[in-house]
Amino acid sequence: GPDGCVALACDTPFVPPALLRELAGRPARTFVRAGGRLHPLPGRYPAGPLPLDGSLLALEAAELAWPDASALLNVNSPADLAAAERRVQLRQ
Repeated sequence: GPDGCVALACDTPFVPPALLRELAGRPARTFVRAGGRLHPLPGRYPAGPLPLDGSLLALEAAELAWPDASALLNVNSPADLAAAERRVQLRQ
């Protein structure tokens, strides 16, 4: 919308809807802190262009503490994919 958006990485299949809703309700740029790490994706971004000359983490942003770091599992390698598959099997 005209006020901004929530951006989500395509390799994070376990981000819960509650986290996305929480980000969407924020009035400014917000990154998620989970497991001791700051994550720019998922994140809340204001409408308009982002600077192309640096890392997203270099931008000023509020932080949203999320207690479950496993919700931000990135599937970037065969080992990550195997861990994600095990997690899905445990849910069934």
